[in-house]
Amino acid sequence: MIFSLGDRMKKIIVITSIKPDPINRGGEPSGFIWEIVEYLKKNGYFVDIMVVERSKFKILDILNRYAIYFNKVKGDFEKYDKILVYRSNIALFLPKKYRYKVITLGPDSMSLLEARLYKENNNILIKLMKIIYYYIAIIMEYCIIRDVNKYIVVGKTDRLWIINNFFLKRNKNLRKKICFLRHPILKNVVFDNLYDNIKKTEKKRFIFSGDFDKRFNKKFLIPLFNILRMDANSKNIKMNFVVLGKRNKWIAEELKKISSFDICYLDWIEDYKEVCIIGQDIHCLPMLVGAGTKNRTLIALANGLEVITTSIGIENIMYKDLSNVYITNSINKFAKYMEELNDKFLSDKELKVLIKERLDFRKSVEKAYINDMEKIIDLYN
Repeated sequence: MIFSLGDRMKKIIVITSIKPDPINRGGEPSGFIWEIVEYLKKNGYFVDIMVVERSKFKILDILNRYAIYFNKVKGDFEKYDKILVYRSNIALFLPKKYRYKVITLGPDSMSLLEARLYKENNNILIKLMKIIYYYIAIIMEYCIIRDVNKYIVVGKTDRLWIINNFFLKRNKNLRKKICFLRHPILKNVVFDNLYDNIKKTEKKRFIFSGDFDKRFNKKFLIPLFNILRMDANSKNIKMNFVVLGKRNKWIAEELKKISSFDICYLDWIEDYKEVCIIGQDIHCLPMLVGAGTKNRTLIALANGLEVITTSIGIENIMYKDLSNVYITNSINKFAKYMEELNDKFLSDKELKVLIKERLDFRKSVEKAYINDMEKIIDLYN
């Protein structure tokens, strides 16, 4: 049995700064790490969970994000065979003598994220800050990989990026530690039966959900909304929007300037499936920055929705055989797709094909995730 160690069960402790939660509420509690914990339990592992509280002081929280800690996580780690850390920066929060048994779950590359944030920002002061953060992130990733057993990320792009870190380029042993894990579809935010999730409606809804920090996304979204505003006035276009998330309030405020648009803003939603209705909801994910797998895109695809996104918004996701997925980095094309889909309703035949391919998509993602997890499980032996 893969979990046996002599005659006893293997023990793993998950140390995380984001509380595991079976329901992905779109805020701090993480459905992702919950999926990992449940998988380990089902495969015969004894799992303890330790939640490391984030600092309430912003400056300390930023320092901690880049693995700069002034204290160590205390605990009896001798009794555990492996330590699974989520997010990876916590690895350097542990006493050095335990790091050889640590497997970190990134889940993405901090240095890749900082490189993209640097690229997309035009403010000189913020660019200077981001280039400093970028080099700190490169050093942080190297220090973690140097000390730990394995470094897991949920993006092939992220893995390739880290492997090319100039500290790692000539060190095969360190590069071998970097592994890719397919992001699972979070079971509690997808419908069991997609056929029951179809709604016949005359009003489409455009859903904006995710992290659209104004500092890094306004260069795409403001021009996009300006195009929609001009077309709404000249063509008498009416559109409905749902904007989710505290950091996205600015999007709702911009859209409310267009009188013919109906805007619903929610800083938090109890059940994310409420905005995942086939035939009604179109998820808009015009992401210019970020790393890893974008969970909101994955959820929308798994729930059978039409999706408009960018190349970054859909990276690391197996979308090649899916219809009703529109990908562009052009602001004009993004606006065009929105206006076209606003008046486009799928026929019964098209809906049947859509659901079949999305159910196949779920199976493919789950199979890839299980295959990746089995490799990671082997690392524990």
